[in-house]
Amino acid sequence: MSASTLSRPPRTWPVLLLRCVCAVLGGWALCWGGVAAGTATLVAAGMDFHDAETILQLLALVGWLSLFLWAFACASARRVAVVLLGGAALLQALGWGLPALLPFPH
Repeated sequence: MSASTLSRPPRTWPVLLLRCVCAVLGGWALCWGGVAAGTATLVAAGMDFHDAETILQLLALVGWLSLFLWAFACASARRVAVVLLGGAALLQALGWGLPALLPFPH
C-alpha cells in the first residue's frame, strides 16, 4: 500500500464538533428512545415496569458506548448525523406512540 491510501484528509473543527455533538447527544437520544419504546413493549407483554426499564437502561449503556465509538470511526460525518438523529427521532416517536397502541395488563 502506498502512503496516499493510508492517509486520511484532516478533520476540520466543524466536522469534529458535529461528530462530538452527534456522538454524545444523538447517541443519548437514540438510546433514550430505545428504552422508552422497549419499556412500553415489554410492559405490554406482561413484564413489570421497573424490571423492563432497568434491563433496557443497562443495555442502553452498552449501546450508547458503541454508538459513541462508531461516531468517530465512521468515514462520513453526514452518515453519523443521519443515522443517530434519524434513529433517535424514530425511536422517540415509537416510545411516545406505543403506549397508546399497546394493550397494557391491569
